[in-house]
Amino acid sequence: MNTKIKVVLAFGTLFLMGFASGFFMNNTVSSADGGYSEERREQADGGKRNSHQLNQENGEKRGDRIFNMLTNELDLTNEQQNSFTEHLSEYKSTIHSTVKEMRDHQHELIIQHYEALREDLSQLLTAEQLEELDSHLHPDAVLERWSNGAKSGRPGS
Repeated sequence: MNTKIKVVLAFGTLFLMGFASGFFMNNTVSSADGGYSEERREQADGGKRNSHQLNQENGEKRGDRIFNMLTNELDLTNEQQNSFTEHLSEYKSTIHSTVKEMRDHQHELIIQHYEALREDLSQLLTAEQLEELDSHLHPDAVLERWSNGAKSGRPGS
C-alpha cells in the first residue's frame, strides 16, 4: 500500500471511531440524565417552558429528593422532620440571598473592569468603533443578548 492510501484509511478509521464514541456517549448521557433530554426535546418542539423554568423544576425535584434522602438516612422522627424542614428552609433561603448579593456585586465588578478596558482602548479606537465594541462586549449588552436568546430558547444567540 502506498502512503496516501494509508493516510486516508487512518483518517477514515479515526473519523468512524469518533462518530461511534460520540453516538454511544450521547446515548449514555441521555439515558443517565433521568429524562432531562425528553424535557429539552419537548421545549424544542414548541413547548412553552423556557430553559430557566426547566432548570428550576429540575432543581425543585432534586431538592425534594435530597430532603427525602436525608430524612431517610438520618432516620428522623416526625417531630424532628418538622424542625429539620424549618432549619433546612432557612439555610436554603440564606444561601440564596447570599448568592444573589454576590451576583449583584460580580456584575458591578465586571462593569468596572469593562470601563477600564474601554478607557484603555479609547486612545486606539474611534468613537464609532467604541460604540460597536459596547454593543458587543458591554456587560449589559451581553446580558440583554443572552436574555433575548434564552427567551427564544437559544441562549447566547
